[in-house]
Amino acid sequence: MPYNLPSNLKKLLSIRNVKQSDFGKVIANTSPGSVSGWVNGTVKPPIDKILLMCKYFEINLTDFVTGEIGFPSQQYDRFVEENHPELSNKNSKVDPGVNKDQIIAMLQKQILTLEEDFPKVMNTTLASTIEKVDEIYNMLHKEGFESRLGENVGDLNQLKSKKS
Repeated sequence: MPYNLPSNLKKLLSIRNVKQSDFGKVIANTSPGSVSGWVNGTVKPPIDKILLMCKYFEINLTDFVTGEIGFPSQQYDRFVEENHPELSNKNSKVDPGVNKDQIIAMLQKQILTLEEDFPKVMNTTLASTIEKVDEIYNMLHKEGFESRLGENVGDLNQLKSKKS
């Protein structure tokens, strides 16, 4: 699985319009230098900070660390380009002679086309989610996972008790 935390963190900070220095204060008084290292990928954040970031951004751990987060408009543009290149902005040429009614008709056509594809998109999303659940299930059932998980939980509890 790819390690996408740096790029995902950068995108989420941008989407939420949060400065790295402000974000560091939110994530248990982390220095701006540490946040910068996480964003640049030069430093991997400790697991307790990753969990705090997931909570802050309301995102699950797998998506945050290994997923590919995009800006909503980019995801829409990519979907249109892949599934309906004729509707893509790259292929749109607006004729100065086009009137308001023609533009509305074109937009209505785009909406109807995209509405037809909605079930397909949902099925693809569902299949992807099921795949991730299967991966997590398989990972949980690998030999030695429970002992490593127990060690990590123990480490987190020690960190928690030190902060108290």
